[in-house]
Amino acid sequence: ASRACMPGIVGEMDHASESEIEQIARPISRGTMGTTAALVFVVVLCSSISMAFSKQAAANEKQDQGVALLQKRTMVLAALTPVSNFIAALQPDGSAGTGEGAQKWGLWVGDPGASGKMASEISLHAPAWYNLLDWWKEEHNLVMPNPVALPTGQYKVYGDTTVGGAKLLTVKDDGSWELAEGVTIDDVTHHPCKAYRYMGAKGSGCAADNEAACTDHKSPVEYRVLIVEEKQCLCLQPRATKAAAAAGAPGAT
Repeated sequence: ASRACMPGIVGEMDHASESEIEQIARPISRGTMGTTAALVFVVVLCSSISMAFSKQAAANEKQDQGVALLQKRTMVLAALTPVSNFIAALQPDGSAGTGEGAQKWGLWVGDPGASGKMASEISLHAPAWYNLLDWWKEEHNLVMPNPVALPTGQYKVYGDTTVGGAKLLTVKDDGSWELAEGVTIDDVTHHPCKAYRYMGAKGSGCAADNEAACTDHKSPVEYRVLIVEEKQCLCLQPRATKAAAAAGAPGAT
């Protein structure tokens, strides 16, 4: 409808004061603004909560992955297997807690003395493991099988004077070794057990029943005996044949 059809109403509206219009419009405007503001607040709040939950979920997932990786790493690094082996350690300085030359150390899997024989027996019936130019003897004069070259890895070792349980021995591929802080090689040596190595050159006459002829590498060479309580199987790597056959290495002639 045009303004001419309703002159009275239009006229009244035209003459309405600004204050009256403001009084009528103000509540509507405030209500609309309030509703809009409330909706904006709800949207922002929901977005913030959603973002917070997303971040928390991502953080939890990352933490779970971290825990899983840590558990896997712990399983790999701490998988020590109970054993009854013995280490032959060539380390004259008993006060050392770290050192080099572990590629010349040996490992007996099981008790070598169980297969030991007297020299008189060997001269009559030599076992397959006997090497007349490189053989080992224990404290009861039994000739025993040679140890294998000590693999790299971690070992829990102890001796007769070890205090507080077996100690961690780490042997690296370059031949370096280290015990737990404050522990010396003498602390983990089992002193009642002896291991003497006799080596001789070809044609020397070196044999278990002829010890005097075994003079290579300043024989007899005394090794320390360490009892192995546990070893870390998952990280052990056999040394190369050349390392095992190096002069002075267990099993070499």
